[in-house]
Amino acid sequence: MSESQETLDFMEELETHQFEERADYLPSDYIKTKTAKGKFFDDIQKKLYQVGAKLLIGPRGTGKTHHMRLAYFNCKEDVKKPLPVYVSFNHYLRLETYLNESSNAIGVFHAWTLGKIILSCIEDYGDEIQYEGVDKESLKDFIEAVEKQQYSSKYFDIVQTLSIEKTKEYIESSLKKQSRKRAILLLDDAALTLTPEYMVEFFEVFRSIKSAHI
Repeated sequence: MSESQETLDFMEELETHQFEERADYLPSDYIKTKTAKGKFFDDIQKKLYQVGAKLLIGPRGTGKTHHMRLAYFNCKEDVKKPLPVYVSFNHYLRLETYLNESSNAIGVFHAWTLGKIILSCIEDYGDEIQYEGVDKESLKDFIEAVEKQQYSSKYFDIVQTLSIEKTKEYIESSLKKQSRKRAILLLDDAALTLTPEYMVEFFEVFRSIKSAHI
């Protein structure tokens, strides 16, 4: 196949994704095969696999989500790499109204953050949730309600149940079942764009959830 034909084929495939502006909506094969190669890009991936906190900084469209998704797919397929848990917080703006409307806005945000991490584990690794009175469907219902600005007192028990320690225990359980030594949390669309009140809480969650294996 000529180079010009390869280019035409690539452009044709790219055209099928013209409305997929974000990497979190692109198929895994597309991300894995169309990512630029080279030491600079390889170093980003290695950093994401390594122990310790990493922060990707850059304006919209520079590839932050793309590299997180690539790390997620590569780790998920390679048992020698850490267990990846990818979570997108791109709906965080919908929670800002709670700061003016709810006396428990921080508590709701805290539970929403932990709930999304746990739900990602459940959906990726097939485990059943381990909290009494909270199942997968009720957790999804809670997250969707919060993001649709439909949170109500009926979710009070979930907000009270979800905690850092229980989330860590759940990740540790997934690690054992997947025979991995450690996990990495790929938390996308969070740190730089949250409103100040939520940003403080997010970094508290981030600080507290780290462990020898997470």
